[in-house]
Amino acid sequence: MQRCYRTDLDGADLTGAVLEDANLLQAQLANTDLTDAFLGRADLTDAQFRGSNLTGAVFEPKSNPASSSFVGVKGLWTMTYIQNRRGVLRQDLAKAGMRQEEREVTYALKHTVRK
Repeated sequence: MQRCYRTDLDGADLTGAVLEDANLLQAQLANTDLTDAFLGRADLTDAQFRGSNLTGAVFEPKSNPASSSFVGVKGLWTMTYIQNRRGVLRQDLAKAGMRQEEREVTYALKHTVRK
């Protein structure tokens, strides 16, 4: 398992990175390019994604970051899922009142099911 606890990756280019099983607990991923990254079973507890690009990312973390960390995130509607996790991120965004982000994640979930 990769160890990235409290790592500051703010602004990093992680395009296409395979972060499977990564420990990104409290990682700073703000303004990071995660285009086409694989986040399968990653621990994203308290990770910060503000302003990041998740276009085409496979988003299957074992724990979701706080919904507030998704402010200004690009490409939510293009993310794909493997197991769908029953839309946990979508539910968290809805509870936080982040309607636009919730709609984008809903689209991504529905699109994944159609594939």
